[in-house]
Amino acid sequence: MKTNKLGRTDIDISAICLGCWGFSNDFMWHDQAEQDSINTIHAALDLGVNFLDTAEGYGAGASEEVVGKALKGRRQDAVIASKVSDANLAPDDLIAACERSLTRMGTDYIDLYQIHWPSRVVPMAESLDTLQNLKKQGKIRAIGVSNFGPLDMAELFSLGRAESNQLAYSLLARAIEYEIQPICVEQEMSILCYSPLLHAILTGKFQNADEVPDERARTRHFSSDRPMTVHDSPGCEIETFAAVEAIRQISA
Repeated sequence: MKTNKLGRTDIDISAICLGCWGFSNDFMWHDQAEQDSINTIHAALDLGVNFLDTAEGYGAGASEEVVGKALKGRRQDAVIASKVSDANLAPDDLIAACERSLTRMGTDYIDLYQIHWPSRVVPMAESLDTLQNLKKQGKIRAIGVSNFGPLDMAELFSLGRAESNQLAYSLLARAIEYEIQPICVEQEMSILCYSPLLHAILTGKFQNADEVPDERARTRHFSSDRPMTVHDSPGCEIETFAAVEAIRQISA
């Protein structure tokens, strides 16, 4: 397994990261047997995938609990990335959230602790100062962010730095290439790609937009008529699945 350094740290992470949202049994991924999730984590570790990404927001902590159970006796084999929700970025809330995550995962440190979404309420400086204090205390090893755009990153680097930015990136979601990716390269900031298979659309599982469950049809690829979208554009369902068909033919 190829490994990379996380940002400017000395932390070695596998090029493939195991995303752990699917272990949460929440609205997005539905029921999954806990033992299957644990077995998946063990199989990943055995194959050299040492990097696990979870969040307090995945199933209200359920994903973190599964990660903790899977790593009993194997904590030294894993690099854990978790995320704090934007509702918990005020200093006292952030400290409490970190402690809850540590408890759920049965560990005394989190390797990469990320701001899940930037807050438009809590000043970023307050959150970064708190994260730095958690790092000094040994509760976290590195600070990361997620879903930070160019303006968020400009503010971030005016105050300090983070070692990674976790972003949606796939063959059919390449917007970060325009502005965000060049900033990450310049700042030696790792990019953690989420939804690289675009909620299974790029696996060939779905033949058309109608087959995609509503909970997975929330991006701008889909019409705003879908009940769980959060945009007001017409989407590009015909174009998306024409591209999927082309990819299917190449893959075949």
